[in-house]
Amino acid sequence: MHTKLVRGAAAGVALGAVVASGLVTSWWGTVPVEAGDLRSRTCELSGLAGEDPSAAGEGFMRDVHGPLHTVARELLTTDRPAAARLLEAKRAVESAIDGEPNTSRDLPDRLSKLAGRLPGAAPCEEI
Repeated sequence: MHTKLVRGAAAGVALGAVVASGLVTSWWGTVPVEAGDLRSRTCELSGLAGEDPSAAGEGFMRDVHGPLHTVARELLTTDRPAAARLLEAKRAVESAIDGEPNTSRDLPDRLSKLAGRLPGAAPCEEI
């Protein structure tokens, strides 16, 4: 019993260290992604969306979507309202990508807003 408790505590400390360092691992188990890199990639896609919304949508689904779930899951443990805002912004991007009426032209702004909802975020203009 004591060994399990020690292992559990060690795992908790290790997880806290990963979260504190800004690293997130996507839900499909790929290489850890720096949270700042995720924000930077979202801002890059925001710029691309004005010229090529289709490519921006594909990039979002390939590079950003999965890791966002991990970030939101981590936020749930510390800041539920921030996690909800992040997921709402993600859903708004998905709506624009899916081409819901009158939303696809909003993709650049929605991606920029999503980047601003990430923990420790700076506006895309500052990246």
